[in-house]
Amino acid sequence: MALQFRIREQKTKFGEQEKIYYYAQTVLGQKVTFDELCEELADGSTVDVADVKAVVSRLATVISRNLKRSCAVDCGDLGTFRPSVRSKSVEKKEDFDVNLMKNPAVIFTPKPDFKNSLIGTSFRAVSNKFVAEGSDNKKSENEDEEEHNPQGHSGL
Repeated sequence: MALQFRIREQKTKFGEQEKIYYYAQTVLGQKVTFDELCEELADGSTVDVADVKAVVSRLATVISRNLKRSCAVDCGDLGTFRPSVRSKSVEKKEDFDVNLMKNPAVIFTPKPDFKNSLIGTSFRAVSNKFVAEGSDNKKSENEDEEEHNPQGHSGL
């Protein structure tokens, strides 16, 4: 298994000077559907697909409810979800009003083993041509696959 990437062009303008940089962009494979995920979770376990679907579907509801109560939710080996708030700033504490609050967000912090699970994964270039800024992510006619596995490089 290898993480697939393409080279992407990014134009950056500083004043009158324009500079072009190139960087790796992840190319995703086929999306794993919810049904496929549940089937894979059920495979080799003592529960059937219907039970897995019920529990995983309920998980989002339970996490959301606890986040709304300002609780962090520990999801075992996966990591922790927590709520986050932002607001506009004011110069004096007494000028602060709840109307200055921005939409809250959900922050996910993976556990170290999960976060580091991609360390040692190889990389595979799926095209020898770069993807220009603003272009779609379709394969080029000169498809070239090259795999590289940097020792200890996580890409994170």
